Amino acid sequence: MCTGAEVAVLAGSAIQAGGGIGQANAQADALNQQADYANNAADHAEARGEFQVQRIRRELHRITGTQRASYAGQGVVVSDGSALEKQMDTAGLAEEDVMQAQNNAALEAWGFKVQAYNYEYQADAAQ
Repeated sequence: MCTGAEVAVLAGSAIQAGGGIGQANAQADALNQQADYANNAADHAEARGEFQVQRIRRELHRITGTQRASYAGQGVVVSDGSALEKQMDTAGLAEEDVMQAQNNAALEAWGFKVQAYNYEYQADAAQ
């Protein structure tokens, strides 16, 4: 049979263990929330990258339109020779910018996805 003091010690231990479980669950919940934030940040990084790509392509169309109008105003055939080469060079430079914007967005999103995975791993370990 247990004495009153032993019962009190056992009850205190049980309460402490329950508190530790609650604390671990709260920590896991907080880490899962951080993972959600990181995943949202990854989605936003990808969306910003796509917006940047669209902006670059719009600028390309504006520049090549200006080039064509300038050449045509001078009586130059815009679909042949150096006028065409200049437009192709412009398009090539713009495509490099597009690839860089896509790469930057992908790397940024990847970093956030790695953070999210780490938070999820820590949350699983906390429970």
